[in-house]
Amino acid sequence: MADKQKHPDMPNDHSQHDENDLHLHKRPDISQEILAKWQKILDLLARTIGVPSGLIMRVHPDEIEVFVSSDTDDNPYVVGAKEHLNSGLYCETVMEQRGSLLVPNALEDPEWNDNLATGHQTKVRS
Repeated sequence: MADKQKHPDMPNDHSQHDENDLHLHKRPDISQEILAKWQKILDLLARTIGVPSGLIMRVHPDEIEVFVSSDTDDNPYVVGAKEHLNSGLYCETVMEQRGSLLVPNALEDPEWNDNLATGHQTKVRS
């Protein structure tokens, strides 16, 4: 298993933004107890469905960050890694559509086969 990285503290963002902007709302402090529960859920989910990584992402005004990452073999994502928004990530599509996204095999899907998550482009930056 991957070594666990301690989750960084996440301060509240108290700036004012348009209420329709999903990713710019105030961010609540999330306790270590809740983070630990989310970690267990992601680990179980990723192992149960047989995927290399399960993620909870946190969106900032200009970038998206790995907030919680499953402790599974071959998971390339580390807590705190960030990518610029509008990079074509799966989670950006989910946020835009405000619904679920099913991509059975990104390597075989022409819409997703060159996505950052497939490893065919640069990995998520830190």
